[in-house]
This record gives sequence, C-alpha cells and structure tokens, in this order.
Amino acid sequence: SIPIFYIHLILKRSNDPGPSDKMFLAIVLPFAALVQESRSIPRRARLFTVITIFYALIVGQFYCSNLISFLTFPEPEVIPRSFEELSNRKDYTIYTMYYKGSALDIFFNQTKAEAFVQIRKRMINEPNFFKCPEHALLKQKTACISLLLIVEPFLAKNLTLHSSFNPLKISPPAFSIPVNIGLQKNSKHFESMNSIVGWALDTGQFLNWKQLTLDHLKRRGIVWMRNQRGSEIYKQLH
Repeated sequence: SIPIFYIHLILKRSNDPGPSDKMFLAIVLPFAALVQESRSIPRRARLFTVITIFYALIVGQFYCSNLISFLTFPEPEVIPRSFEELSNRKDYTIYTMYYKGSALDIFFNQTKAEAFVQIRKRMINEPNFFKCPEHALLKQKTACISLLLIVEPFLAKNLTLHSSFNPLKISPPAFSIPVNIGLQKNSKHFESMNSIVGWALDTGQFLNWKQLTLDHLKRRGIVWMRNQRGSEIYKQLH
C-alpha cells in the first residue's frame, strides 16, 4: 500500500497542514493504521486511509485471536502415532487386548522386530476387551493395542458422543488379518463364490458395509451415551 499512497499523494495536490514529505506520509499512514495509532489524516489521503484501516482491523483481529489462543490454550501433547514411536516413549503405559493363542498374542510372542520386543516387555495383558480402550481414554499417557475388527465396533457403540468425533487416535496396523470364506474341498460353489467375493471386493462393497455397520452402531451409541451423563466416560468425552 505504500507505493499507492505515494503515487496518490504526488498526483493529488492539497493545502492540508502537516508534513509535506510525501514519502514520509506514504510510510507513516499505513503503519499507523496497522498499529492503531491516532494520527491526523490529510484530506487527499482519507479514502486510501479508510481502506487501509479496514484492512488493518481484519488483520489485527486475526492476530489478536491467534495470540489469545496461543497464550491461553495449553500446548497439545505429542502422542506416539506408530509402534516405533510408542516403543520409545517410556512414559506411556501399554495395555493389550489379551486372549491366549490369538493372532495378537502369537505375533508379540514370536516377533523379532526391536520395536515390538520393547513393547512386549512393557505391555500389560488385559483380558477384558472393553477395559483396554477405556484405559486409553480415561488414563493419561496410556495406549491400548488391539485388533481393529474388535475395537472399532466397541468405540462406535460405547464411546461415541458425536458421530464425527473419534475419542481415540488409531495408528496404522502392525499386520493385517485376512477374512476368508471356507468351503468344502472341491465344492461346486467355489467358482461362483469366488466371483461374488471378487466383485464385492473390487467395487468396495466390503468397506461400504463396514462403514454402514459402524454408522448404525454410532447412532445407537450416541443415544446410549447421552443417558450416561453422570458417568466418568461421559465427562471425558464431553
């Protein structure tokens, strides 16, 4: 805006009292508007000054809002978002959904990866599947290791207050578990079933059915959670 002020002051003559140095006015007027300084405005520059003041109000409002937010809002905790980061965070308590002989149990008992070995030494086996995500929600610096197939429906049905809000951060999985359809050997239905499953997979039907199921559980979970207003879980979610 300084070049615009300078050109305007040169082209438009005026007998206004005050500094005659046009470069000085071109610099001072926009700066005074930005810092909200009270200053005498020459008549020939009032239009551009009003525009600059309006712009300064918008910029100042955003700056003040961000400053207040920075000064009053607590700094968010840096949470581990992968198993490698979790293994390095010694201040975290780690629970796992424990079922003897499950895929999760076998994986942690047999893995040689350093990150998972370190987690195995610290993790606490929780046989109650519902308690594991509750620990992660209610306790600070706590993680729950579980299978998505189990924890996602549980979160949707029991820990949902708003459909668009997920109370827990879910990291990428360490391994995947395929779901298969078992048929009798040399079954006559193999070809047709294989075609149906392939079609459903290619068109994204499985993911769509999963999302529809989770949405249904969330709707039921929201109604149930709103009836638990006095519970500790509701207070944490609210």
